[in-house]
Amino acid sequence: MRINVTFQVARCPDDVWAFSVDPMAQKKWDRSVADVEITSPPPFGLGSSFSTIGPARRGRGGIVTSYQVTEFEPTTHATVAVIDSPTLRRAVWDFTFTPDGHGTHVEWNIELVPRPRYFPLGLVLRLNRAQLVRDTRWFRQALDEECSGADG
Repeated sequence: MRINVTFQVARCPDDVWAFSVDPMAQKKWDRSVADVEITSPPPFGLGSSFSTIGPARRGRGGIVTSYQVTEFEPTTHATVAVIDSPTLRRAVWDFTFTPDGHGTHVEWNIELVPRPRYFPLGLVLRLNRAQLVRDTRWFRQALDEECSGADG
């Protein structure tokens, strides 16, 4: 399944890039991420890895998913692929940032292939595109808060 989302951010590309490629920032806007663990040494870039931990549910720990940066072109493009997930057989997040006269145009291209036993997850995600739209709103809010804090 492929999902494409585009949106506008009223921030310069450098701000959007810095926030977007900081794995720790993901827990500020992605409600499916309770914590993030960096699993490779700095600096963050091509080949870097990290894991996200989902919220705990029903007395069980959150789902851990591991990622690796497979493409990294500063300020313009990054691709992150799942390298280990209990629910996803394959997943790739591709981010493109394009400056325009009003800030930055952001494009997220997401490919998700659930493991066979999680096939219904694909249907749920396909039907719940609105969640990705909410994620973009939370992303913009968190970015504004982060940048406003840095400015002040």
